[in-house]
Amino acid sequence: IKEDEKLISFGRILEDGQMCMFYDICVHPNRQGSNLGTLIMNHLIDKIKNKQYVSVGLFVWNGNKTASEFYSKLGFEKVV
Repeated sequence: IKEDEKLISFGRILEDGQMCMFYDICVHPNRQGSNLGTLIMNHLIDKIKNKQYVSVGLFVWNGNKTASEFYSKLGFEKVV
């Protein structure tokens, strides 16, 4: 997502037909809390929701409580 020609948020997925991983869901610190992350995640989820993957996942750094809570609200579950 760009604002005034400046990149303020982005996200990407990597899929191989069997698995799908979410990578680099990023929102500029000045724009965090403005629903851009949710907008990006919902867009990416819409792209893959009708596919038959063995697994769909993402990684969150240990101790990143904000990210863990964010992904949990979107329906992702923590797996150890």
